[in-house]
Amino acid sequence: MGGSSGGGSGGAGKSGINNPNNPGGGSGNRVGSDGRALLNFPQKDSPEDKQILMNILLHASDIGNACRPTATYLKWVSKIMEEFFRQGDLEREKNLPVSMFFDRNNTSIPKCQMGYIDVLVLPLYSVLGQLIPEVGSVCCEYLEVNRKYVSKQAKVTDEEPTDGLLANKKKEGADASGNGIAGAMKRGFGRLFGGGRKE
Repeated sequence: MGGSSGGGSGGAGKSGINNPNNPGGGSGNRVGSDGRALLNFPQKDSPEDKQILMNILLHASDIGNACRPTATYLKWVSKIMEEFFRQGDLEREKNLPVSMFFDRNNTSIPKCQMGYIDVLVLPLYSVLGQLIPEVGSVCCEYLEVNRKYVSKQAKVTDEEPTDGLLANKKKEGADASGNGIAGAMKRGFGRLFGGGRKE
């Protein structure tokens, strides 16, 4: 049922993702838009590849707020940062060290968001965009717009750490469908694995 974690013959998956004996994923590797070889992943007949990709897509959906239209993204930034700040308030109240980005008194929201985009979101979505073109054309476009926006706000708000990011953006780029990320991923996943579930 599960894959093996040992290094014996037989491997841990047909794609070569977890197989130390076949790190390149076998023959027939594809080349990504940046010219680098992609692993022969996912293989349609591999349940392991399908599960790995589903896990990746779930994680990408979880961290993908920056891939939404700016107005939607900023609504979520406000909610997420307030959650962080409340946890920081509790940590301070209990005389614990306040976690990074959780201190409402000295956290720059734009700089926090730039780091979040650059370190977590952009690398994952760049790779997903090579596998699922809709992710590149829909999600990465919004990601670039939002990164430029927070970068500009970071320069403007250096003196006022928690103000500024959410100002000046009320209804710009509203997400009419509400499912840009989900729709792009669903279409791409269906194409990679031949449409609907086969029991």
